[in-house]
Amino acid sequence: MQKQGFPIIEGNVIFKGSKVSEKQLFQQSSLFFKPLCGSQQIGIYRIIYQASSGNYSLIVLAEKNINTKEQTLAFVQSLINEQDYIVQPLLQNHPDLQAFSYFDTLITIRLITIWTGCKAKAISAVLELPKDSYSGYVYALPIDIQDGKIKTITKSPVTVSDDMLQKTKTICRT
Repeated sequence: MQKQGFPIIEGNVIFKGSKVSEKQLFQQSSLFFKPLCGSQQIGIYRIIYQASSGNYSLIVLAEKNINTKEQTLAFVQSLINEQDYIVQPLLQNHPDLQAFSYFDTLITIRLITIWTGCKAKAISAVLELPKDSYSGYVYALPIDIQDGKIKTITKSPVTVSDDMLQKTKTICRT
């Protein structure tokens, strides 16, 4: 992906059964945790760093935080005892994108591509706006892949026919 010019978010894997250290968790920055094989926000956690006070908060649920390093270490260790986790910097939405959402959950642009035999071809793009901070549900707004503008929502989905796929394969071979 990086060779194709896509930005890559660096991260570290903490493997199941490893001992978690303060150095891995308390880096004077906010961090994002998710199971290495996870999806749809299941099992995700955030450690929020407050630079002004030097304090950390582990966000466990919408209404529950852990505010001590000792409890945070113990909680994360219990997660690592069960499965591999990836730790990444906590990303923030660009202010222009954040204007679309009331929540601090990351807004995603999902780009769907097909491999045409000689290059990737974008066939669909969607702006995913979080419905809330914790459920993982999103409002999916289609993006016009030609001009990058958000489309009006239509009732029928766009499909790619077998004939269209065959034509792209033929074009790339020539």
